[in-house]
Amino acid sequence: MDYRNLRLAICLGTVAASLLAAVQFCFVSTPTKVLVDKAVSAIKSTPIATATEATLKNGEDGAQLLASYVSQSKSSPILEYIRRQLDDEKENGTASSYQNSYCDLQGGDWCPTGKDAWQQKAPAFMVLGAKKAGTTSLFASLVQHPQIIPAVRKETLFFSPRRFNFTRYLGEDDKKVKVQTIRQDYLSLFRPDPLQRKGEGKVSFDATPGNLLHWDTAARPILCSCPWVKLLVIVRNPTDRLWSNYNFHKEQVTKQEAKNDTNNNFYSFEEYVRNELLLMTRYGLVEKSSPRTQQQEQEQSTTTRLPSLDDAGMAKAWSAYTATCQSAVGRGMYVLNLLGWFKQLRLMGRDPKDALRIVRLEDLKGNDKVASQLLEEVTDWLVFDGGVAASDGVTKQPPKNKKRSFVHFMETYKHSVKKPVLSETTRSMLDEFYAPYNDLLSRLLEDERWSYRRGEQGKQQGEEPVVWPRNLGIRNDGDEGPFYHPTSSGQSTGICSST
Repeated sequence: MDYRNLRLAICLGTVAASLLAAVQFCFVSTPTKVLVDKAVSAIKSTPIATATEATLKNGEDGAQLLASYVSQSKSSPILEYIRRQLDDEKENGTASSYQNSYCDLQGGDWCPTGKDAWQQKAPAFMVLGAKKAGTTSLFASLVQHPQIIPAVRKETLFFSPRRFNFTRYLGEDDKKVKVQTIRQDYLSLFRPDPLQRKGEGKVSFDATPGNLLHWDTAARPILCSCPWVKLLVIVRNPTDRLWSNYNFHKEQVTKQEAKNDTNNNFYSFEEYVRNELLLMTRYGLVEKSSPRTQQQEQEQSTTTRLPSLDDAGMAKAWSAYTATCQSAVGRGMYVLNLLGWFKQLRLMGRDPKDALRIVRLEDLKGNDKVASQLLEEVTDWLVFDGGVAASDGVTKQPPKNKKRSFVHFMETYKHSVKKPVLSETTRSMLDEFYAPYNDLLSRLLEDERWSYRRGEQGKQQGEEPVVWPRNLGIRNDGDEGPFYHPTSSGQSTGICSST
């Protein structure tokens, strides 16, 4: 990744999003805001701004636009890019080659050493995402475990592209990650005392859901600075995830407007999706099927959209798009986001099947027994799989009242708020739009059940959960649990397992 170009992409992406009025409520760090302000001043009178505003005024409503994209969804540029990535030979590397190529140790050790080295590994694991897919519920459940403690807040946002200090944390050539500098700053977001108390065996975690989406900027800094880290992902039907994202965003904007004593009508859901798709079109990621007028052809020629993007160009276009505040449609393209993480793990010699686990929200909220057993499997893998030993004071099983807290929380998740209902027409179009991406997700994970076929909103009582690596059956008195994988060594999946 060329981070100099990415900085420009971040500015352009944020500016384009503001021009499209796709984002009304967004927080960025002061350094990034300065960059964005400068970019706005430089670009606000350029053809891209004029063309973008003209597109919004062409009278095409959100539902019409969405329908035009659905017919092209199976052959969109970003989908073809994903197919090529899946077809490519898997590039495997080694820990030493990865460290030498991408990680500047700054005179320190890559892996903490010494008798209590494991206590210095904060975070021990990360919940990468996806946003609005149940990460808050999962977070609340994990912290019930007596050996797991969170960071100072659920989402540290440390590696977010709008907050990550590229100048401070990357070398002169924007290629090597400054490992010790990141550790010094990042570890300040964790509670050191419980981690360092001898014999208590605490482990910590970060649950920033944007890290799944921002694989292009976050994966390398995370894996260079925390090569031991385990990764946990929770997903849900992408249509439901997008609908939840919209309602959450709308609620936040409404609260902010009430605080500021303003009252601007928030977009309809269809308009919200329309703005996202228009932005993705500008970067050449998706296409629409409706015929173009001469004026529209002229407008497109003056935008960031390129006639044809090679793989490197497509990766940069994706980076520009995901640098916007929401990236709501792209967050549900799980296959692309996971591919980025898989590639980085393989480059450093780690098998994704050992380093990463994926679960579905639908399984956790649809079956109490499954939810309880999945939580047990998750915590066993996160805390005990080659990590902290019992001699360090770790309790192998949480107390019974703690063990059931996850199920109780998921019941609260289901019933606490009466949520708006998405229209069947819009749902059907979005399901069709996401279908080819879900099919490729099934291909990546080698399990057709990840396709989220129409009507599959959850599992019935007694059915197996959909987890990755693929389960061999629910745990039952000593049998391998749903996360058992025959290639697993039962030892730590990080490259620092010997410490």
